[in-house]
Amino acid sequence: GILLVLLVLGSRSGRGNLPQEGEGGVTHKRAFETFAERLRGGARSAGFKYAARRRELKIVPMERLRRGEVSVREFWGRNSTTPIIVEGEVRHHPAYGMTWGEFSAMCGDALVQTSVYSPTASRWAGLTNVKTMRMGDYLEKYIMSANETQQQQGDLVYASGQVGIPEFCPKLELSTPIPRFVTFGSMPRDPNGVQQGQPEQYIGPPGTKTELHVDSLLVPFWMSVYKGSKTFRVITFHDIKASRGLSKLFLDKQQSRWSREVVDRETGQTVRRELEIWNPDLDVFPELGEATVYEGTVQAGDWIFLPGGAPHGVSNDGYSWGVSINSLAPPWIDNFADVCVSSGFKWRCLDYAKAVSPPCSEGGRGSTRADLARCLREGEQMKELGAIYRAGEDKDSLLHEIFGFESGTSGYKGWCLKICKAMRDRKEFFTKSILDKGYQSLEEYYSATSREPDIAEDMPWEQIDWVCAQCNDPVGLGVSSPNTT
Repeated sequence: GILLVLLVLGSRSGRGNLPQEGEGGVTHKRAFETFAERLRGGARSAGFKYAARRRELKIVPMERLRRGEVSVREFWGRNSTTPIIVEGEVRHHPAYGMTWGEFSAMCGDALVQTSVYSPTASRWAGLTNVKTMRMGDYLEKYIMSANETQQQQGDLVYASGQVGIPEFCPKLELSTPIPRFVTFGSMPRDPNGVQQGQPEQYIGPPGTKTELHVDSLLVPFWMSVYKGSKTFRVITFHDIKASRGLSKLFLDKQQSRWSREVVDRETGQTVRRELEIWNPDLDVFPELGEATVYEGTVQAGDWIFLPGGAPHGVSNDGYSWGVSINSLAPPWIDNFADVCVSSGFKWRCLDYAKAVSPPCSEGGRGSTRADLARCLREGEQMKELGAIYRAGEDKDSLLHEIFGFESGTSGYKGWCLKICKAMRDRKEFFTKSILDKGYQSLEEYYSATSREPDIAEDMPWEQIDWVCAQCNDPVGLGVSSPNTT
């Protein structure tokens, strides 16, 4: 994921914030000078005498549907460019009724990456202090035994993505089916015909959050929420595209997090302010007032869809657990092509197109929207998914079925063994790449470079062996394809 911030310059961003003569001794001349400074990006921070006059975000509620209200075809016939929540869509999934203790018993030995939000962090979504720990230890300390005092002390540790369910705890896929609206989504596949890194999961106590960011590759995002609740704030790519100021900030430069240097009135020092959608400073980022911010809370049992290229932030309102995927499906192709081309092919969106549809490898950055949409539709995988979509199939599927493995125990086992092989292949490839640099071992490499192992690129053998052991142990959860009842 890549963080984005919002910026629009113009009369509306300054009008109404000018102080009147006599306010705090500020004259009309000084007011004009201050206004000019702001237009040059030199907006002062909280020291402004007239900070109380800030405008507020333009927040509108997300569209909401109830489960069973529309069919899959009807759903995509009405929406692919704005966020939408479907209430109760995943309540029939086994994960919805799972307790934290049951989750820990199933996947507690697995490794997970954790992080903490910082308003000054420049990393993706404002998350920093990345650590690796066992899921059981994380759940015990931060979820099952957490208390109000711990939260007040700022001990808000978030288990936030980075490791896909297949490489984390493959049998969990039996409890977290792919919802019917997105069973025809396309994801890049490795030489083993599988994808280790999706779905991802996000678990956190109340108060944990991610700040405004855009997911890498610019493909649409969806999430099933199984516990607690998560509130989303979203700005659509089309809103950005329609505004010169928003486009300038979002699309001129690709960053992990957007910020601006300002002069602190009290100290006179130049400081850097990161944009925060949950604590917006419209003196520093007046352009936020120009954007329509879609807001919606996704309760346990609900499902949310976000269009590709949409900056979004997420705040956990309870002890929450969500499972998400970034994928591309036939009804979203035109919108993806528009977003990718309009962005100037940033965030590796063209690489994604080539990965899911080889005919797109013939095109380059000169591709038009029509060219990109056409080559995507010409790929064999997308043709197959298009046929499924047009047939009107209206049921959930298990992850291994999405990748072409048959229903039932044999399908799960075949998929899991492919995941096992893919993880071993990646580990061996990474190790060889380090040894080829002249290091005698991975331990020597980490010691010499002062780097910490990152399980997103270097999964420990103990985790790989643990995953592989699950291929013959679907723990009696049942592996038949779920239905929509």
